[in-house]
Amino acid sequence: MTPFGLQLSDLRRRRGLQQQQLADLLQVAPCYISAIEKGRKGPPTEHLLEAITTRLQLKSEEKTALLRAAECSQRQRRVPKDASVHEYALVDELWKRLGSISQAEATAISSILKINQKETNDEEYLTL
Repeated sequence: MTPFGLQLSDLRRRRGLQQQQLADLLQVAPCYISAIEKGRKGPPTEHLLEAITTRLQLKSEEKTALLRAAECSQRQRRVPKDASVHEYALVDELWKRLGSISQAEATAISSILKINQKETNDEEYLTL
């Protein structure tokens, strides 16, 4: 399951909808909704994302969470042209481990990646 599939399933269930009913609302096949929710398909196009937010009458925070989940669920990524050699090595290490990274490892890696972001924010605060 992808973050998007989980988010969509949660939104659908909270609104008391079956997959067939959501598919009818969005004018797509029920098997497509099932495939998205199970993670067999990536997130939908921007057009369908907008239809989901409109037809399910998502609140601002729900829409933000859904869009973030769609972004996190992208199956293909490109390494930026200006990435350094050590960033390429890190991406390679992570790529090789995808599918076997534990929750604890993911949390630790995420925390480490946020260190510089926090230091930058602290510096901005101190200069105000």
